[in-house]
Amino acid sequence: MYELPPITELRRDELIQPNARLKYLHLYEGRYWRLYLNENQHLLGRAYLWLTSRHVDFHPFDDLNEEELRELCLLTGLYRGATQRLWGAALLNVQWWGNEAFGQYGHRGHGHLHLVPRYTDVVEFDGARYPDVRFGKNYHPYEPNKLPPYRLAPIAQALKDELIVEIP
Repeated sequence: MYELPPITELRRDELIQPNARLKYLHLYEGRYWRLYLNENQHLLGRAYLWLTSRHVDFHPFDDLNEEELRELCLLTGLYRGATQRLWGAALLNVQWWGNEAFGQYGHRGHGHLHLVPRYTDVVEFDGARYPDVRFGKNYHPYEPNKLPPYRLAPIAQALKDELIVEIP
């Protein structure tokens, strides 16, 4: 098995602290999880939950403790409801991936869960169209839709407004 080089204390802290560059994508701060809108909006509302309580390289899903899992399930359900009410999402795909440990993002397999709303119809929001051309199948492969901040901000704000109603 390949082993990553040792992580520095600074990098370990960076992986669990809020990322200033992503501040405008930050949707919610929980006790164990931080919810971010993904810059790639090939499916409207794509987001991820980032574990903030600790860092583990190649973080396996089954290593999450009971409190982390409880909050993860709560936030996932609330997010699913928000995308249903806002844009009519038919379902929410969730994916726990650690395969970018060596890639461009450099997060070393840190614990995070991708939230991918799926739609039966084309969704229109803020003057843009978001088709789910692979509904009923895995959304891969797909054409990336990395949006600039001025296009992401209204999506993030709509989600924040919807989530604030539900999150205790």
